[in-house]
Amino acid sequence: MKHFLKYLVRGDDALNFGAYPYADEIIDRARHNNELDESKFITLNVDHQQAGLGTATCGPGVLPEHVLNDRNYSFQVSFKPIDLKQRTIFDYNSEKNNCKSIHLSIM
Repeated sequence: MKHFLKYLVRGDDALNFGAYPYADEIIDRARHNNELDESKFITLNVDHQQAGLGTATCGPGVLPEHVLNDRNYSFQVSFKPIDLKQRTIFDYNSEKNNCKSIHLSIM
């Protein structure tokens, strides 16, 4: 059985995230799910905002309220290692966020 570290991930705004045991390059090359070889690490994607769906090539475009018009975005996210054998996720979540934040800017 694999053992992975667990982290509490917090953001200053709502965040979307995905975690999977594949390198992005493996996903890019694979044409079918059975071609995905697990990596020895977990890839974590954290998204602050996502544009709406639609291209207007054959159907509607993105609705105006879901278009991302700005070129610069920034958000805060913090990662805190946790041990769920010692405490519950609710205990950790109720603590003051005193971990160091990573500041990301997308340009």
